Amino acid sequence: MGSAYDPSYFETFFAEAESGGQNSARFWVHCDGRDSPAFAGPAGQNSSVVGLASGFLDNLVDLVSRGKEHGILVYKAAGSSERSLPCCHRRRRFL
Repeated sequence: MGSAYDPSYFETFFAEAESGGQNSARFWVHCDGRDSPAFAGPAGQNSSVVGLASGFLDNLVDLVSRGKEHGILVYKAAGSSERSLPCCHRRRRFL
């Protein structure tokens, strides 16, 4: 989770989900690889992963904790199988 993480967005998301009776949510942690993880070379060109964005783990813990506070189980998926779709770039709110 890098600089695009917005805690207030997820607080609102989880509050609305809870009020609607939702009890789980799935999040794509790295989505399509454009923002994270960090690659040694250009993403998508067989580059090696070299690390995570600064603040990634703190943001992930915050996300899961916010879900837990609202009774939402957060399922974390490493990435989207739909690599051609800009899944996390529509709102720029994902990890």
